[in-house]
Amino acid sequence: MGMGAGTLTLGACGLIPSASSDPITAPVISTSFPPAPDLPTLAVDLTAGKATLPIFSGPETSIWRYQASAKEGSGESIQTLRGSYLGPIFRVRQGQRVQVRLKNELPDPTIIHWHGLRIPEDMDGHPRSAIAPGKSYEYDFQVINRAGTYWFHPHPHELTGPQVNYGLAGLFIVSDDEEAALGLPSGEYDIPLVIQDRTFDSQNQMVYLANGMMDQMIGFLGDTILVNGAPKASMEVKASVYRLRLLNGSNSRIYKLAWQDGAPLTVIATDGGLLEKPVTRDYIAKIDDMGGALQAIEKGYMQNEIQNAAYAAQQAVERKEQIVVGVNAFEVKEERSLERLEVDPAIEAAQKAKLKELRETRDQRLVEQLLAKLKSAASGTGNLMPLFVECVENDITLGEICNTLRVVWGEYVAEGF
Repeated sequence: MGMGAGTLTLGACGLIPSASSDPITAPVISTSFPPAPDLPTLAVDLTAGKATLPIFSGPETSIWRYQASAKEGSGESIQTLRGSYLGPIFRVRQGQRVQVRLKNELPDPTIIHWHGLRIPEDMDGHPRSAIAPGKSYEYDFQVINRAGTYWFHPHPHELTGPQVNYGLAGLFIVSDDEEAALGLPSGEYDIPLVIQDRTFDSQNQMVYLANGMMDQMIGFLGDTILVNGAPKASMEVKASVYRLRLLNGSNSRIYKLAWQDGAPLTVIATDGGLLEKPVTRDYIAKIDDMGGALQAIEKGYMQNEIQNAAYAAQQAVERKEQIVVGVNAFEVKEERSLERLEVDPAIEAAQKAKLKELRETRDQRLVEQLLAKLKSAASGTGNLMPLFVECVENDITLGEICNTLRVVWGEYVAEGF
């Protein structure tokens, strides 16, 4: 799963403090960014825990959420979205020191990844840093990013998707002198919008990966669109210019965003910060990638975080269109194809010999039994991963697994598997 953030032009409190418990402290690593003694340190207690929320009429929805309390620094630096499972929103300045104590009150391990921030490795929320239930983790870093809309989310191994799905995510908004000098809309005219899709059952509870392996392979798509955690969201606006900070917080869904009356959109930033100059588009497509850094501006629209950056860049070169990488724009001056990876004939021959030996020595009867079992299980909605592991452990090749799934799921799944 993954998300992209961008900005185009057009708060409440109630924070719950968290308790400390055996914190794991990572060292503070200095950066090359000059210190900012005039900016106060922002110290926050952040608890990841379970709660319920009335998203619809009827039974409340069980959610997972972050609850925050500012222990040092301005309380205005931490904002919440009223009535939402999302949040909090950090609002900080470039050069500011941020300290966060994460307390895990979930039933599973967790850790936070600060998506898009340039911070030391130990602060970045690698899955190996995940903490067990009841434990804490200490973050301490300086914000060196330029002004932009960033975000944070859990990052434990194989648990990132469900933890985000059930509510764990928040925005991290950075400002700097360059942005302040532009006089962009601020305060009530600076609106963050997190767009997500979710599926709910008859009791208003979130359902994730209901289609089992199919959802894992082609991406989860919910049947209800939420904005800032609310279905059918709307807001009253004044006759003024608004800045909308857009985050695609969905697992795999792509959004095409436009005004209903066809009025143009003015795009001023991507998830890497402000563009060199504003661009006008009829609509924008928010594509989720979980870490891509390439935005291709094509004729009439913008694609944010293309899933296959190399392919997208090559296509843009062939069309002689403008490419935006991070925040640096340049025009395509020449056509240059990507180099093709050549296979070493000696290595290829050795691999074929090894494959032939494997097929002659393995238990072919067991292989047939496992593939039949896999074919039967693929017709249902259960978890196929244990069967995949068992197949590989018994010398069944990936090609044989794909060919078996092709019978059940079709050609397009086997080719993408």
